[in-house]
Amino acid sequence: MLKYEIYVKDIEEMIQRLERQLKKGRINFDKDVDSYDLIVLRLQVIGQAIKEIPKKILSQIPEVNWRIFVSFRNISSHNYGAINKEIFVRILKREIPILKKNIKKLKKVLHDEE
Repeated sequence: MLKYEIYVKDIEEMIQRLERQLKKGRINFDKDVDSYDLIVLRLQVIGQAIKEIPKKILSQIPEVNWRIFVSFRNISSHNYGAINKEIFVRILKREIPILKKNIKKLKKVLHDEE
């Protein structure tokens, strides 16, 4: 088992859960606070997992905006009320698909580093 494999598995699982939840249809984040909270939690898990992987490894995959995930995790964990909804939606619509597309590349880089 690769040293960082558990973090990649966390990322993959959270992406799958996010996709299942978002397939249910448009979520009104102001009225459906439970769904909002679930999505925030899943993004926090992704951000924390990314935070645990060395920057040296992440820098080999510049297509992914790693910083936005870690920054979102920090803000949502320490100052929940300061979550920027525009960035939140951008992460869901743009950054998650890019991350998902690059998971195989991340696994390869991690494997090559072992």
